[in-house]
Amino acid sequence: MKEILDTISAQLMTMANVIPSLLTALAVFVVGLILAKTLRKIIGRLLAKSGIDKLADRLNDIDLVANTSIEIKPSVLISSIVYYIVLFVFIMAAVDVLGMEAISQLMTDMINYMPKAISAFFVFLVGLLFCDLIKKMVQAACESLGIGSAKLLANVVFYFLFLNVALITLKQAELQTNF
Repeated sequence: MKEILDTISAQLMTMANVIPSLLTALAVFVVGLILAKTLRKIIGRLLAKSGIDKLADRLNDIDLVANTSIEIKPSVLISSIVYYIVLFVFIMAAVDVLGMEAISQLMTDMINYMPKAISAFFVFLVGLLFCDLIKKMVQAACESLGIGSAKLLANVVFYFLFLNVALITLKQAELQTNF
C-alpha cells in the first residue's frame, strides 16, 4: 500500500512541477492572441483608409476570380497574414516554455518557410494580373484584325500563361513541380 501512495505522490509532484509551465505558456498565448487581434484591427483599418482595396478591383474583375465566390481585399488579406504570423510566433514561444523540442523545431521550420510562401503568393497575384493583361491585349488585337475566334485565342493564351505562372509559383514556394 505504501508503494501505491509513493507512486501517486510522485505523480502529483510531477504534475505540480508542470503547472507553472502550463500557466506561463497560457499567459504567453493569451498575450499573443490579444496582440495579434489588436494588430489585425489596426493594420486592417490603416490599409482600408489608404485605398489599397481599390487596387484589388482589377484582380476581382479577372474572369478566373470573378467566376468564383472569392473577393480579394488586400486590407483583409495583409492584416490576416500579420495576425497569423504574430499568433504563430507567440504559439511557438508558448511551446518553448513547455519545453517541447520536437514541436518547437517543427514550428521553427514553418516560420522559416513563411517568407517563401508569402513571396510565392505575391508572385501568383502579379502573374495572374499579367496573364489577364496579355489576354485582353490578344483579344483586342484579334478583334481589330477581324479574327472571329478572338475570345477563344485570348483564353488559350491566358490559360497557357496561367499554367506557367502556377509552375513558377510552385517553384518559388519550393514545392515539387516535376510531372
